[in-house]
Amino acid sequence: MIKKQTNVKAKYMALFLAFIILLGLAGFTKAEEPISGSNVNLLTDVQRNSISMLNYLTALTQEINSSKNSRLYLEEAYSELINNISPNAVDSRTLEQLINLLDILEGYRMISVKRDRIKYFHEQESAQTIRSVIPNPLNILSIIESQSLADIALSVVNATIDSAISYYTKINEKNVEHIMQGWELDDEASELLHNSRKTAFNYMISMVNEQDLPGELALNEANIDSFIANKKNKNIIQRIQFLESNQKTYNAFGDYWLVLIESYYSQGNYEKCLDAAKAYESLDVRIFRKDYNYARVLPLVVSAANKILEENEYVNRAQEYCNYIYNNTDIDDWSLRYFIAHTYIDLFHKTQDSNFLQRAYNLVLDNVNYLVNRQKELNTEYLADVLLVKVPKDASKDNKQEIDKYNEFLKEERKSETPPIYEPLLLNCDLLFMLASDLDVGDKEKAKVDGILHGNGEELFLIPAVDDRYWFVHPVETEEPRDVEVEFRGDELSIPTEYASTESVIKVTVSNTESDVPSVYEDWILQRVDRKIKGDISTFTTTYQSPSAKNHEFADGTTVEVEIMPKDGISTNSYKFSFVAERKKTDWWEVVKVWKKDLVFNRVQ
Repeated sequence: MIKKQTNVKAKYMALFLAFIILLGLAGFTKAEEPISGSNVNLLTDVQRNSISMLNYLTALTQEINSSKNSRLYLEEAYSELINNISPNAVDSRTLEQLINLLDILEGYRMISVKRDRIKYFHEQESAQTIRSVIPNPLNILSIIESQSLADIALSVVNATIDSAISYYTKINEKNVEHIMQGWELDDEASELLHNSRKTAFNYMISMVNEQDLPGELALNEANIDSFIANKKNKNIIQRIQFLESNQKTYNAFGDYWLVLIESYYSQGNYEKCLDAAKAYESLDVRIFRKDYNYARVLPLVVSAANKILEENEYVNRAQEYCNYIYNNTDIDDWSLRYFIAHTYIDLFHKTQDSNFLQRAYNLVLDNVNYLVNRQKELNTEYLADVLLVKVPKDASKDNKQEIDKYNEFLKEERKSETPPIYEPLLLNCDLLFMLASDLDVGDKEKAKVDGILHGNGEELFLIPAVDDRYWFVHPVETEEPRDVEVEFRGDELSIPTEYASTESVIKVTVSNTESDVPSVYEDWILQRVDRKIKGDISTFTTTYQSPSAKNHEFADGTTVEVEIMPKDGISTNSYKFSFVAERKKTDWWEVVKVWKKDLVFNRVQ
């Protein structure tokens, strides 16, 4: 009997030990999984939000300190704190830290004119990048495919999540380089840096103790420095290795999962990309009014879902993600909403549900309605005198010199400035008109769009060939090329500024009298814009020069064909002008002066 009881005890003990071992193995396996946010779920809602806020502000402090020369980044960070932090997520200790960060940001900020100018350059580049991956079809419904959507997703995300500093390193235009000059820190920068680090440390210690938070989930300065360094690592494999190896450290940090989403997508590991998105959602971060950061990487998640999910599941998931992006963006996030529109077109392809086309149309119409105001502002600025930056009365000597240099740059730039074309608006207008055609919108809707774009019938774009593209019912006849004043002088060409842009394509074909093969010159470089009457663009003239045409020997009777495409990258009416070279010297004493040009180029009607 005793032996039997002993065997029963031993049996139960063995089962108990086996159960303990299985639990241990399960815990070990779970710890080794590359995607998991479940250990954070052991915290209360208050603790989870507290650790999210703590890690967010710790990371933000480090980003501010490492980006202190990027005035654009600092302005965006300031706006983020003021406008997007949820009041319900802020206790008295956090409020104190937020105010401190605002003071630090204020100490670093730049003058607003420069900030707006750099933002304009960034938006122009973003739109051009997106356009470069989209075909230019007659019918938008014929080209939206999985790869097209993936290309747009990458373009949108790269245009929006790149920091201002990484953007600056990619741009080599002289105007941006000039603006970047003189961005040294103010004299009190060292003190600001010290205060930001000191208060961040104090905030971390206080929050961990007051909220009874797990200390290992609270990131310190060294953790954030390592994360930022590896986040910027261009070697994706190394970046992912670091992130996966340090999951335990960054498990409660939202940005960690966002970087994993982007990294896995870039690697082509779409399943893990979707898993990282789920892990981020499981954090249930509620410290923002709108989660801009997650919305900005969601296009990659949509594209990943499109590549690996079954069609029905993808359709449902894509709609959820699109709704999330829309609800967590503002109207100025045009590129993200532009992506949503393309996603809806893709969903139409898969379901043949025309409601998706209508949703896409409504989104793009809202984009256009917002962006059109910026084009009008640019038009007004272009036609007016150069708006110089005023020097504050209390400006330091260095600050005054910097502003003076900037004003000189503005005046110099005006000498060769062509009419503005706001690329984000152009991109959205193209999609809007394509969708309007496919939906076969009625006259009432067409009149509404014309009213949005042209108000009381005025031009939206100052270049008629571009403006003509974006009318449903154009009330004005286009000027005939023969009425356009164009002058050709061999290696120099002058045309009305209304027919030129920074991206104009000019082709000059010279038919030689002594050769059957014509000479073609396409290296026309913009030299200057002459303004005769202030504010009247019809009196402006743009002059180009061709280095290669300078060496051409023109002969009496040579014919010249000039073809001008006002804007490269979009389909517009081109303008063609013909000239014939004629000798202007008739007296023998003029002919012998070989150092003078003896030809003029007369316009052929």
